[in-house]
Amino acid sequence: MIIKEIVCQYKSRRKFDCKVGNPLEVAEFFRKVLNEDRESMVVLHLNAKLIPLSWEKVAVGTLDNLVTHPREIFKGAIMQNSSMIIVAHNHPSGNSMPSPEDFDLMKKILDAGELLMISLLDFMVIGGDNIWSAANEGFLSPTVELKKESSENSEKKV
Repeated sequence: MIIKEIVCQYKSRRKFDCKVGNPLEVAEFFRKVLNEDRESMVVLHLNAKLIPLSWEKVAVGTLDNLVTHPREIFKGAIMQNSSMIIVAHNHPSGNSMPSPEDFDLMKKILDAGELLMISLLDFMVIGGDNIWSAANEGFLSPTVELKKESSENSEKKV
């Protein structure tokens, strides 16, 4: 699956010829756009049928810190008339386990999304070859459930 310029092919007016399915496929897209030496955050905007509308980089931080706010995360989603988003950021250290600050931000995004009626479908942390997915780990109860890979380990190699 290729999203935006990586995998999907454009139709007319920013339409994509693909659909979000497996979280590991989404993580592979994010890994390509988050391959940096500083923490960065990307948001994928989706319509109600899980079709990607667009994506944007909403924050770039330092080697081990990223500061952002839900207003930056939802601005593009509102402009794109998204009904759902997937948020991902990287940990250049290679450790994909979320920090306490990551969990705090995820809670703020969930709360803001509930108010705006834009669902947070997943919150991913990418560290090297490993990913951590809040949806796969049961931290999110999305309106639409992504296909889950069966795994006993919370970190997955892709």
